[in-house]
Amino acid sequence: MKRFLSILAIVMLTFSCQETEEKIEETISPEAEAFLNEFLQVVENDFLDSYSYNYTIKKSQIDQAISDLTKGARKIEDIYAAIDKVFELIGDEKGYVVNSRGEIVAGDKNAFDCILGQKQTPSLPKNIAYLDIPTSRLTPEDLAIAIQDQIRSRELEGTDAWIIDLRSLTEGSFEGMLAGLGPLLGEGVLGAFFYNDNKKEQWEYVNGASFIGGVQKVTVPNALEVLSPLPKVAVLIDRSTCREGEQLFAAILKRPNTQSFGNTTAGRAFLEGQQSLAEGHKLHFVKALLMDRENSLTIFPNLHPDGFSSVTVNFDDVFEWLGVED
Repeated sequence: MKRFLSILAIVMLTFSCQETEEKIEETISPEAEAFLNEFLQVVENDFLDSYSYNYTIKKSQIDQAISDLTKGARKIEDIYAAIDKVFELIGDEKGYVVNSRGEIVAGDKNAFDCILGQKQTPSLPKNIAYLDIPTSRLTPEDLAIAIQDQIRSRELEGTDAWIIDLRSLTEGSFEGMLAGLGPLLGEGVLGAFFYNDNKKEQWEYVNGASFIGGVQKVTVPNALEVLSPLPKVAVLIDRSTCREGEQLFAAILKRPNTQSFGNTTAGRAFLEGQQSLAEGHKLHFVKALLMDRENSLTIFPNLHPDGFSSVTVNFDDVFEWLGVED
C-alpha cells in the first residue's frame, strides 16, 4: 500500500511539474513583455490622435490579439507579429519599428521606399529659370546658400518665371530648404506642423532666415531679394518626391502665381517622430500632419499636383501655363 501511494505521489508530482512547465511555456517573458508595454505606451500617448483614439476604443480587441500572438514569447523578436497586429488594428499604415541593424521588423515594410526617379527635362527658353534642389547631405546652412546661389546666378541671366523641380527630392534639411528658397516662397508664414491637441509649429521665412515654431533655424548671410516680387513658379513633383521633399512642397502650396505638375508624392507627407526602444530598436510614427500657408491640413499621406495627375511631368502643360511660345 505504501509503495502504491509513493508511486501515485510521484505520478501526481510529475503531472504537476509538466502542467507548470506548460504554463511557463505559454507565458510571455518579462523582457518581451516590457518591450511590448513600452511600445504600447508610445502608441497611447504620442501617436497621432486618431491612432491613439483607435487604440483606446479597441483596447479589449487589441489585448486579446496580443495575448494570442505572444504566448510563449521568450525574445523581443517573438512579439514582432503582435506589434504588426497593433498597427493594423489602429489603422496605422505608416508607423514602423526597426531593429539595431536598421531593418524594418514590424509595421510599414515600405517605409524606406523613397525611390529616385529618372528626371527628364527638355531644353528651356533663356527666360525660364530651372531650379533643382540639391539632394546631397549638406549642412542646413550650406544647403540654403547653395539654393540661393542658384537663384542669384539665374537672376543675373534674366528670367521671367521659374521651374522648381522637387522630383527625386527625398532628404535634406527642411529648415535649410526654407531659408534657401525663401526669396521665391515669399516672406511670412509658409505652413505648419500640426500636432495633437491642435498645437501648431508654423514655418516662416523672414529677413533671410527660416523659423520653425517661432525659433530661428537657418540664416543666409546677405540673403537676396528676387528682382520680380512674385514671379510665376511651376513646381514638378512625382512619386519620387518624398519626406522632406513633400514637406517643402507643402510650403509651396497656395503660393500665389504658382502651379504644380506631375504625379502624387510618395506618401510620407507628415512629420515622423522617433522613439528609442530596448536592444537598439527604434519606433517611427506619425508625429504631426502638414498644413499649408492658409492653415488648411494637406491631404494625408500623399500630396497631389494641381489639375490632372500624370505618371511623368507633361512639359507641354508646363510651358503652356508659363506662357512659353513654340
